[in-house]
Amino acid sequence: MAHFLRKSYIKYNDRLITGDSLYYDRNKEFASATRNVKITDSINRGIVKGHYAEIYKNQDSMFVTKRAVAVNFVENDSVYIHGKKLMVTGPEGNRIIRAFNNVRFFKKDMSGKCDSIYSSAKIALTKLIGNPILWNGESQITGDIMHLIGDNATRKLDSLKVLNNTFLVSKDTLGTGFNQAKGQTYMVNLKKENSMM
Repeated sequence: MAHFLRKSYIKYNDRLITGDSLYYDRNKEFASATRNVKITDSINRGIVKGHYAEIYKNQDSMFVTKRAVAVNFVENDSVYIHGKKLMVTGPEGNRIIRAFNNVRFFKKDMSGKCDSIYSSAKIALTKLIGNPILWNGESQITGDIMHLIGDNATRKLDSLKVLNNTFLVSKDTLGTGFNQAKGQTYMVNLKKENSMM
C-alpha cells in the first residue's frame, strides 16, 4: 500500500490517474484519488474528472463523484457528460458509462439534460432516462425516454428515438413563430437529416 501527495500519478495500462492525494493497493489492484482528480484513457480517447475517484484495475472500472465529468472525443468533437456520480466499466469496445443525478451533456451540435444516462459502446446506444430534454439549434424535444443510436462502423450518431409523451418545439422557417408536434413515439434517421430536428 502507498499514499502519495501532490504531483504524483498512477499508471494502469493505458490509464493515467492524477490527483492531489493518491492511494494505491497493489495486492487488490485498487487506487483512489482525492481532489482535482483526472483519469486519462489513451485507448478510448477519453478523460474523466472529479474530486473523488475509485479505480478497480481487475474489474476495469472506475467510480467518480463530486463534480464528475466525462469527456469523450467522437466525430472530431468532444462530448461532455456531467453528473453527481459517474461509473465507467468494461474494456475497450465494451465500455459502459453510467451517469446519475441531474445529468447534463454537451456536444457542439446538441445538448441535453436528464436524471441519468446509460451509454454502451458495444451496442452504440445511449439512453437518456428520467425527464430527458434535448436541444439542437432552435429545437427542443422532450419525452419519457430517449435513445441516441450510433453506428459502430462510422462512430457517428445514426438515429434518435423518443418513447412516450413526445413533444417537439422548433422555430418556424419564417422566424415569426414555432412549430409543435406531439405524439407517443418519435424517430429520426440522422444520416438523412442535416440537423437532428
